[in-house]
Amino acid sequence: MTEKNLPIPHGIKEVETMANVVARSGLFGVKDPTQAMALMLLCQAEGLHPMAACRQYHVIQGRASMTSQTMMSRFLQMGGKQEITALTDEVADITLTHPAGGSARIQWTIEMARKAGLAGKDNWKSHPRSMLLRRAQAEAVRAVAPFILEGLPTEDEAVEIEEAHPFERVKPDINVDRLPSLTEPVVEMTEVALDSGWDKEIKARIAKEAKRIGGRVGADAVAHVPSAKSFEFQEFIIGLLPEADFAKFTA
Repeated sequence: MTEKNLPIPHGIKEVETMANVVARSGLFGVKDPTQAMALMLLCQAEGLHPMAACRQYHVIQGRASMTSQTMMSRFLQMGGKQEITALTDEVADITLTHPAGGSARIQWTIEMARKAGLAGKDNWKSHPRSMLLRRAQAEAVRAVAPFILEGLPTEDEAVEIEEAHPFERVKPDINVDRLPSLTEPVVEMTEVALDSGWDKEIKARIAKEAKRIGGRVGADAVAHVPSAKSFEFQEFIIGLLPEADFAKFTA
């Protein structure tokens, strides 16, 4: 079964629950449930199960990045081809071809890595061949199929960006803690027609009651109240109206 065939929960609540679990687990570099949820919604928009975000994207110090494996998997699935001319601890020489972008032959050498200040890093010391291949692949994919990464860095590039330009969280201008939760249930509302000719005191009491139960009275003399409270609201109105108006309201 492919990921696109997996059932996708469309509710925000389900995605939020998964995001919290992933953040608490500390896996995949995601420690903030908000970051996890953003990546999961991205995957869901692409027709993938939200949990695919955990394998396909990593968060490096607040920056979203795509794994190199995901990048190449998408490239090949979308009609791309790869030809490896040389792959050693000293050089990665590859040619990537895509119907939409033509061909690009890219070569990355260990000398290039040294000049870029990469060769001394632990991953480059332990796995130079793999790291050279990843750099060559990322450069080639951007050349012939930039829509694969869609502007995201690979996870290796994200680490390098973070080291050169540490991520700084910007404090929002608004107090996000006071914003309503995305998971608050949507309240179904019912319209209750009022009579604009009613006494001002009666209308004021009706408006106050509507507000108390989570509704409002519009300028068009129509009250919008939670459906679960509509019967209670109408009973309140009936108790206020004189007999003549009561007959008109209940007609």
